[in-house]
Amino acid sequence: MSSTPIHTLLVEDNPGDARLVYEALSNARDTDFALEHAGRLAAAIERLSRPGIDVVLLDLTLPDSQGVETIIRLHTSAPDVPIIALSGMDDERVIQGAVRNGADDFLIKGSFSSDLLVRSIGYAIDRKNAREELAQARDSALESARLRAEFLANMSHEIRTPLNGVIGITRLLADTQLTAEQREMIEIASASADTLLKIVNDILDFSKISAGKVTFEEADFDLGATVENVIQMFAEQAQSKNVALNSLIEGDVPLLLRGDAGRLSQVLINLTGNAVKFTAQGETTIRVSRVSESSDEVSLRFNVRDTGIGIPLEGQRHVFQAFAQADGSTRKKYGGTGLGLAISAQLVELMGGNIGLQSESGSGSTFWFTASFRKQPAAHQALTIQVRLKGVHVLIADHSLASGHLIAEHLTAWGMRCDLVNSATEAMAALRNADASGERFALALIDMQLPEMDGLAVARAIKAEPALASIRLLGIYSLGGRPDEKEMKGSGLAALLAKPIKQSQLFNTVTALMAAATDKNSIASVSSLRRRRPVREIKSRVPEVLRIHTRILLVEDNLVNQQVAVRMMERMGYKADTVKHGREALDTLALSKYDIVLMDCQMPEMDGYSATREFRRREGSVRNTTIIGVTAHALSGDREDCIKAGMDDYLAKPVTPQDMVEVLDRWVLKINHLSGNGNAVPGAAGPPDFDKATLDERVLAELRECERPGESSFVAHLIEIFLEDLNRRLAEIRDALSEGDAERIRRAAHALKGASGELGAARLRELCSGLEAQITNKSLDGAAGVIRSIEEEADRVRHALEAQKSTEVAAQI
Repeated sequence: MSSTPIHTLLVEDNPGDARLVYEALSNARDTDFALEHAGRLAAAIERLSRPGIDVVLLDLTLPDSQGVETIIRLHTSAPDVPIIALSGMDDERVIQGAVRNGADDFLIKGSFSSDLLVRSIGYAIDRKNAREELAQARDSALESARLRAEFLANMSHEIRTPLNGVIGITRLLADTQLTAEQREMIEIASASADTLLKIVNDILDFSKISAGKVTFEEADFDLGATVENVIQMFAEQAQSKNVALNSLIEGDVPLLLRGDAGRLSQVLINLTGNAVKFTAQGETTIRVSRVSESSDEVSLRFNVRDTGIGIPLEGQRHVFQAFAQADGSTRKKYGGTGLGLAISAQLVELMGGNIGLQSESGSGSTFWFTASFRKQPAAHQALTIQVRLKGVHVLIADHSLASGHLIAEHLTAWGMRCDLVNSATEAMAALRNADASGERFALALIDMQLPEMDGLAVARAIKAEPALASIRLLGIYSLGGRPDEKEMKGSGLAALLAKPIKQSQLFNTVTALMAAATDKNSIASVSSLRRRRPVREIKSRVPEVLRIHTRILLVEDNLVNQQVAVRMMERMGYKADTVKHGREALDTLALSKYDIVLMDCQMPEMDGYSATREFRRREGSVRNTTIIGVTAHALSGDREDCIKAGMDDYLAKPVTPQDMVEVLDRWVLKINHLSGNGNAVPGAAGPPDFDKATLDERVLAELRECERPGESSFVAHLIEIFLEDLNRRLAEIRDALSEGDAERIRRAAHALKGASGELGAARLRELCSGLEAQITNKSLDGAAGVIRSIEEEADRVRHALEAQKSTEVAAQI
């Protein structure tokens, strides 16, 4: 017999049936049983509240409980103890109900032997052990996944820290006097560092998804701009390989949507990057079509098609798996982590869509995915410009038929009639024939790289014929192939567009050309049709004398990163003292006064968070020192962690010179109550001049593309709406804070977050996102401090937008 008895609880109110069970267990040959008895279900439940029972033999007919309900009540009170049901009824429905509701086995009274009872008990205990082992395996797997995600996140930090030094040094070195050979080497090193950073970011994304830490936002976005930005990102790479890169959003697809544009872009970037990478010649096209639509939601299908190497059938089975590529030679030749498609597949799944591909080896591939988005309200949709181009006859002369067909699809969707040719001879013949038949063209799009005769020559030939001279001409060219201004003079081209052509740019340019009734021979570039402000140089806005006297303490344990940061600051006219960790920083700050502390967050001895909290405790209620957190983690929530620790701002590694000068200038100006031109602000009450994080002018430039020529400023109207909403939301947040209403604060912060992003107020958006995340659990701990930061940033945004509004209005006069 076994040395350890099986503790069995018999729940039976009939003494005769109880005696039969006693006898059956007593006759067991190889197993010891320690039997306890209960005559009622209540007594059994009370006994099971204490440990020590291995298995329960349960009669289904008891004085205080009957039938399957007996099993349910007992199983609920002791879910881990196996149950063998006993009944005098041989009823299949009773048996199935018992097993379905928690019984491990079922025996008919009076018909089981000692061996059968022992086997049944052994089977029930084995099932219990199997369940426990499965639960342990599951818990172990979850813990393993958690540890893996934590390890990858920590490793990403460890890798990004030295990588910050590599990228910083190469950028600084590239700005020095170098020979051609040295510059080539630096460019290779810089490209390699950027590639490594992308790999690290892929691994970090994958770990965050695996750990379930990926969050999705719902904010208004323009689908057209999102797709076109992806195209622009790979335009130069495609052009260098002579690969045509295009996009097409079908005409029935709504453009003003709500959802997470960042996650959508991430999937499109992965798929488009692969398509361009694996295509040696031909084309890559993003196409968006409508699957279904309701009054407030639309389901879309995204196709990314290429004419590249294709994927064999065997390789297709693994492409969406992590670290998998079609074969080993693919990774050796093309590089990459093999994580892009796995990340894309998981993101699409989290967005509630599907992903797949069609491909043949050597014949290209089409990767597709579906996703659903909410539509912006009708009031927002009404802001979309509606221009009547219906019936306008257009000739497209493009040496690439694929590119020409896509342009034709865009124009046809707007109601225009298109003819397509791919040579200069065909273009001239089509124009003459149309004039002779009375179906003359109003507009011609001329490729600068037509065979037989280049685009400029074709334009001059068209303008030289009196019957054709009134046709408006739009030149299209590949990146790097823009005609020289001198060559353009007298050619007759009214405007130029670079490939890959953005749908919004094409729309605005065609609209402007068709609206122009005079000056038919004027030469204009896209930038003159749609004004854009140049990107600002990396140059400090702080007076030199002020930069020299600003005391900065850099707290950084990595010596390379120390040197990179110090060198950056020196070139900007700032100087900094350095210490290696938080304790040294506290000791130094106790002895000397500093205006700004650049505080690395991850350090030995004492990290940046702990050092900041301790310094703020010592400092008291009045803050006299600005602390800027610097971290390589790059995880969502890092800014919020910095703010909660007592820091004033945040920088993510790798830190660029642009990042550094913007954050230092912003805080030096604020500390000294100066505007961006170095003049004192009366009463020191006004906000400092804004930087890109306060208001990104590139976002406003994109919004200007929605304006109809000659109408009052669309952007000024949006600014007016936003400022009204900003004041209302801030008041709502303040009122909700005084009432302790966390959910109301969360909703207002969420709404303000989305609106801020649309106008390019990046820092305000981040602060609102942090407030929303902080109080998701209904807690208001620390919310007041974040709200103060939001109000301060809102003042800067308001100041910047008012200035922009004045500029927009003045431009219309």
